Amino acid sequence: MAQYLDPASQIPVVMDLVDVDSDKWRQYAAFTRFPFSAVYRREAKHLREYERRACKRASCVLVATEREAELARQISTAPVQVIPNGVDTEYFSPHPTAVPSTIPTVTFTGDMSYFPNEEAVVAFARGVLPLIRRSVPNVRFLVVGRAPGRRVLRLRHMEGVEVTGFVPDVRTYLAQTHVSVAPFSIAAGIQNKILEALAYGLPVVATSRAAQGLSTGVADIVEKGNSPEELASVVVRLLQDHELRRQKGIEGRRGVMTEYDWERSLDRLLQLVEDAGGDRREDSRNAQILEPASYTGRS
Repeated sequence: MAQYLDPASQIPVVMDLVDVDSDKWRQYAAFTRFPFSAVYRREAKHLREYERRACKRASCVLVATEREAELARQISTAPVQVIPNGVDTEYFSPHPTAVPSTIPTVTFTGDMSYFPNEEAVVAFARGVLPLIRRSVPNVRFLVVGRAPGRRVLRLRHMEGVEVTGFVPDVRTYLAQTHVSVAPFSIAAGIQNKILEALAYGLPVVATSRAAQGLSTGVADIVEKGNSPEELASVVVRLLQDHELRRQKGIEGRRGVMTEYDWERSLDRLLQLVEDAGGDRREDSRNAQILEPASYTGRS
């Protein structure tokens, strides 16, 4: 919405970038071949300049992680503050009457039209799942999320892979899950799918890049692997060790309840809005919180 801001307005502005999306497009360029790499590089350049102009008018710029804050400070002269995402731990609490699947189940959740999600799912199904099957032959990989494209839909022809498309309630599938995965090669900000799985009491296996936006305490709970072999090894260990899964689930839920509470983030946001107006209390109540144009992240 930053494009609608009146440059002459004296109303204090708090710019909420969430993520520095120009860096995400830079990652796309590094991950793809020509001509897409050239298109993505151009988009990253122009978006970075747009972000710079949008932040120039702001009294304060908000992002979701310390990594994003470092990127934002390269383009913003305004103070940059970190307000992390939260998770509704009551909504994502484990259902007491849910019947766990008898089939070892690994799950990925997210919008399948989002390029990083698609890349992560395809790489996992083709590169990691066959390694897991050597030790756990009956393992099932659930791909849960709206708008899967042709690359993801083709995965249904692989043994053990199920692609759901849109689901009304992701918790139905989390209830069947033994291990949640976030095997990203491209990532920015906080992966809400990780917070939701941890809140549901599930162990999570992720790449270091996927976990980089998490607080140190919660990131330490997430099991990590950066190669197909490392990811497969960790998933197999969790699938074969019920007590380890249970313990990781308990630690994960406790961690997000402590560090990703929405009330704490909201209190911080309200304080920053007031601070943006300085001593002008009336102005601070009218402070605008803006997001730049239509560049929005997806989980």
